[in-house]
Amino acid sequence: MPLTKNKPKPMVLVNNSPFLEYLIDLLKDNGICTIVCDENLNFVNLLIQVEGSNNDVSIHGSDYWTCDGNGIVLTRSYKNGLIELAAVYLGKNKINKNGQQVLASLDVSENKDIGKITVEYKARLIGEKEIKYGKTAISDEDLSSKPKEFVLYQNKPNPFDSTTTTIEYHLPVEAHVKLTVYNISGQQVAVLKNHVENIGRYTVIWDSSDMPSGIYLYRLKAGNFTETKKMLLLK
Repeated sequence: MPLTKNKPKPMVLVNNSPFLEYLIDLLKDNGICTIVCDENLNFVNLLIQVEGSNNDVSIHGSDYWTCDGNGIVLTRSYKNGLIELAAVYLGKNKINKNGQQVLASLDVSENKDIGKITVEYKARLIGEKEIKYGKTAISDEDLSSKPKEFVLYQNKPNPFDSTTTTIEYHLPVEAHVKLTVYNISGQQVAVLKNHVENIGRYTVIWDSSDMPSGIYLYRLKAGNFTETKKMLLLK
């Protein structure tokens, strides 16, 4: 991808609506990050800013200019980890298995020192005149192609006074997962997971609306990995 000297000016953001979303493919070793949109566009301009010491990110599936049945796409790479994409689509947009329009695929392999990626955009939906502005960000934690180890995180929030709290865990390999909750007396009060899951990062919400205040334990068993943590419910 050619390197040009002139850096584009930052876009002026009229709003910060979550118009663009992102998908992280956790199951591929080469770490592909796909930027997608839930609506069909006929025009989009993306400024993709990469943080990190190497800033070594490239766009897949496009040369400097691409013109085919899907439309016309221009990509440019600048210094300091900045990538620009401008595209006019002709109605035959690339769609993923979730029915979302694919705007760009970025190579963010694990062997690269990548920080957060921020995407600023301006875009227009098919059949509309208004140009929408906004931005979204992809955290450095989410950019890893797959977890390197089993991890059970502290629930959030903790202590919690609402009826729900969130538990997160990571699986570096496919495993049978059992996630259970116990009261302080050791009695099992909930089974949140009990089946085989693929490699990835998972979050589970525990609804404690029928539980009294007190200390609870939650335990993750996945393959040969077992870990238990405490949480405090205050009502």
